[in-house]
Amino acid sequence: MRRGQTTKAPAGPALPSPVTSTNPPCCKPLPGATPPPVTPPPVPPVAATKLTAAVYGDAPYGTSPSDTSQFQATPAFIDAVNADPKVQLVMHVGDIHSGKQYCTAAYDQSIVDLWARFADPLVYTPGDNEWADCHKTGEGGGAYNATTQRIDYSTDSSGNPIDYANGTRSPTWTSCG
Repeated sequence: MRRGQTTKAPAGPALPSPVTSTNPPCCKPLPGATPPPVTPPPVPPVAATKLTAAVYGDAPYGTSPSDTSQFQATPAFIDAVNADPKVQLVMHVGDIHSGKQYCTAAYDQSIVDLWARFADPLVYTPGDNEWADCHKTGEGGGAYNATTQRIDYSTDSSGNPIDYANGTRSPTWTSCG
């Protein structure tokens, strides 16, 4: 078939007319009754049916506990998202820190404080670095000691467990809102 050419559909059995009265579908209209006109619902403008979301993840990410380059760049990123009038929703798909950064309540709170700058609603889905990896040594957790049959938690230079190392979660993420 060539562009612009049309074909006629083969004739088939006639389809029944839809019931257009106020009677239930199982009933026939009353003799002499005029069915109400069928008015389709209004179609919203195309722009009203679209959603523009800014989606990102693995940020702010550092390659070590002292790498704050992405963290420091985040305010400018948030300002750029806020300046885009099309954006209606921000979604973070997880991993607010890398496997080389410590899981600390202070860091989590600093992320919450940064995200408060977003003008649009934010949806956050924790990544594996937040909910499954914080027990690892590189993120401030610890390692299983077969001799003692306990976890040897990572400690700071003063010998104190690093934030999540005591097995508790940050109060920052305990509830919605």
